[in-house]
Amino acid sequence: MSCECELVTDFLRLQEVSADWQRWASPAGHANIFQSWAWAQAFWKAHCDEVRLHSILVRDQEKLLGILPLVLRGNTLEFFGSPESDSNDVLCEDRDAVRVLGAALAALLKNQGSWNAGVLNHVPAESRIVRSIPELPWSLRRHLQLVFRCPSPTILVQEAGEHSRTLDSLLMRKSSCRI
Repeated sequence: MSCECELVTDFLRLQEVSADWQRWASPAGHANIFQSWAWAQAFWKAHCDEVRLHSILVRDQEKLLGILPLVLRGNTLEFFGSPESDSNDVLCEDRDAVRVLGAALAALLKNQGSWNAGVLNHVPAESRIVRSIPELPWSLRRHLQLVFRCPSPTILVQEAGEHSRTLDSLLMRKSSCRI
């Protein structure tokens, strides 16, 4: 069954599907704060003069299956929330990820008039996008290049004790030193 795609360029239209957005971005959906509707609203309020909304809604008949949250910065597609978002992904149920991503990419490639490049940064290795790429048809995959930039480990610094010794040992490593 084929999907229908809608290009969303008006934030009010995105607000109409915010309940679905938030459902897919909930902790049960394995999303994070950077995919929440609250983050989207805050980002839009802060950056609506710098970017143009260019998100794709993917439907199967009347049912909304997912959202590829994008904006245009100049003529470059970026994730909604970039560059501030540390983690980005397509918003949908896991079972629909390949279908949603495939339909959204096909729609973007068919209507390429307003953009000439897409740089979709901060896509975690466990994201729906990364997991879906191998299942996409070659006609879509050939337009994608997955580039490993760097891992983003986290160190929690607390009061003196075991954590302090861990931090000290990490800072003493040669690979952590910069001259």
